[in-house]
Amino acid sequence: MRNALGYAMTVVAALCWGASGVSADYLMEHHGIELSLISFFRMFTAGILTLGFALARARRVTPPAPRPRLLRAQLAHPRRLRALRPRRLSN
Repeated sequence: MRNALGYAMTVVAALCWGASGVSADYLMEHHGIELSLISFFRMFTAGILTLGFALARARRVTPPAPRPRLLRAQLAHPRRLRALRPRRLSN
C-alpha cells in the first residue's frame, strides 16, 4: 500500500511539473511575464504544499511520550507501588 502511494505521488508530481512548464511557456509568450516571477510562484507554491503535507504527517506519525517505569507499575498493579518505593532505614 505504501509503495502504491509513493508511485501515485510521483505520477502526480510529474504531471504538475509538466503542466507548470507548459503554462510558464504560455505566460511568457502571450502575456510577457518574466521567468523569475514564474519561478518564484512555482517554488512558493511547492514550498507551501510541502510544508502543509509535512505538518499533516507530523501529527499522525509522532510517537507517544514514554512513561516512567514507576507510573507504569502503578497503573498495572497499584499494590506493588509500595514495594517499588525506597525504604527508610531505621536507626
